[in-house]
Amino acid sequence: MVKKTGILLIILVFLTNVSAMFLLMTLSNYIEMKRIKNYNSKVVYYENAGEYSLTDDYDGEESNFGDFMNDPDSMKILMKTYRKIKNIKHITYMEVSNQDLEYEGRFKLSRNFISGNDERSRNQKIKGEFITPLKSIQCDRLFFKIKGVEKSDLVTGKMPADKKYSSDMTIPVLVGNAYEHKFRIGEEFTAYYATEKIRFKVSGILKKSKKISFLGHKMNLDEYIVLPVISPGRKDSLMYKKILMSIKCEGCIKYNSKEQYIESVQAIKRIVKETGFRYNVPRIPLENKSMLGWNYKASKALFFAALLSFVIFSGSLIRGTVNRIKSRVDVRWKQFVCVTAIFSFIAGLAIILNLILFYAHFEVITSGISRFLSIVLLPVGIEYYLVLRKRWYE
Repeated sequence: MVKKTGILLIILVFLTNVSAMFLLMTLSNYIEMKRIKNYNSKVVYYENAGEYSLTDDYDGEESNFGDFMNDPDSMKILMKTYRKIKNIKHITYMEVSNQDLEYEGRFKLSRNFISGNDERSRNQKIKGEFITPLKSIQCDRLFFKIKGVEKSDLVTGKMPADKKYSSDMTIPVLVGNAYEHKFRIGEEFTAYYATEKIRFKVSGILKKSKKISFLGHKMNLDEYIVLPVISPGRKDSLMYKKILMSIKCEGCIKYNSKEQYIESVQAIKRIVKETGFRYNVPRIPLENKSMLGWNYKASKALFFAALLSFVIFSGSLIRGTVNRIKSRVDVRWKQFVCVTAIFSFIAGLAIILNLILFYAHFEVITSGISRFLSIVLLPVGIEYYLVLRKRWYE
């Protein structure tokens, strides 16, 4: 019987070592694949074709966009950035923005036309004028072409001419079908656009339920005002010219393949380096490289299988070892030996589990403490059962 117990312990030592090696191997693989998965979850990328918006990266703890705009060189940086981004070969850059159009005068239509559907924004009295921010989209002719907005989409009127419009001109606009009883073709109105008052003229009324796809969402234009991109005018203040140029620099890039997406991101990185304008550079997805060709789900399953096998074999080894010691020592040492062994094991297990779970399950810890505790308590419960299921130290 003693010999049989010794052989069993040797087998358990071997299995514990093998499971520990397998645990370390699967742990490193699982951590790396989870890092890649978390990184790729923040990539604005669609497998075949899509688009992403360009935004600045100035608003942080140490700086904001206002600081950049007050920089004496900011206009030069914006102009250089715009020229470069418009001239990137093989990259489709569309000038498009959702800057609110702040209608001047009493606005009586439903709140569905108001930006954010916020009733409190209706007819705010500012410097003696009634102002209401309306849903609007500003875009260049390329955007119209790609999104399929054509003359045939109009109930009446005509498309804005394909030319450059500046803030000192009367800007032609298209209005959604729900505006049909509010505006007539040729009617003019004034509105604030990015801090300055501009005159607009209704050029056309869109057909009912005209939809476009933009940044992965379907937009119904019925309650929108659609206007051309506005460039700085000769009489504009330097600050207003900067504001208009910043809008022109924060458009949208379209791509038709993964290769084109990667090429566009690399082009944005070069522009940031060459001009100094701080874009939020999109991420390039990482390849899911794993040992033995495992995917993320398989790696996760194998990691937990390795963790469970290590817990079972090590628990059985400790229980068997303590039982063997118990049978060979004086009765008065039994409780001391057993309690010491159990305490050492539980302490060591707690340290190992914390190290493993902290690195491999950081998101689980931060997103849900109950999930984290369930992962910790499962193997601890198994160890407790294996080691303490008999009160043999009494």
